[in-house]
Amino acid sequence: MKSLKLILIITLIMSLVSLPVFVYSQTGAVAQAKIDANKHVSKFLWFGAGCLFGLIGVGAAYLIAPNPPASALLGKDADWVTLYTDAYRSEGKRIQGKYAIYGCLTNALVYIVYAVVVVATTTSTVSSY
Repeated sequence: MKSLKLILIITLIMSLVSLPVFVYSQTGAVAQAKIDANKHVSKFLWFGAGCLFGLIGVGAAYLIAPNPPASALLGKDADWVTLYTDAYRSEGKRIQGKYAIYGCLTNALVYIVYAVVVVATTTSTVSSY
């Protein structure tokens, strides 16, 4: 009975000691995925997609999930790879969508400025006759 209590206490202590290490490695995967997604996702490409295709480009940015680089996954355990991949794709979609929206808004702003210039020159031309 005494040895059973000792085994239970040792198991409990080992669990409490290993839990922070496990949690740290899992949050480390998510943090690393966010850093890598920020580094690898092409912001210029998605800005251009938003400019050229408007809302279709924005929709595509949220539908197309970027894949993480294979080099980041080598030598890692399955749980870490799953967490990393999910976080990378989620952060990648967020970045793609943000820059596609920036491109779409830039396109809209250019059209608004163009329309104002056209209306201003048209009214000034008409009033000069």
